[in-house]
Amino acid sequence: MNSLQNTSLRIRVNGALIAAANERARQQGMSLSEFMRSALRHQLSKAA
Repeated sequence: MNSLQNTSLRIRVNGALIAAANERARQQGMSLSEFMRSALRHQLSKAA
């Protein structure tokens, strides 16, 4: 998979969910963007 992020995505998300994701990302030493990409990759790999 190409690691270059070249596509932007905008979604609406519940504020509490974003707060929880921000906290989890912080705990893992990641930015929110890095965390969300990681979570998306994880979910897609489970579906395969």
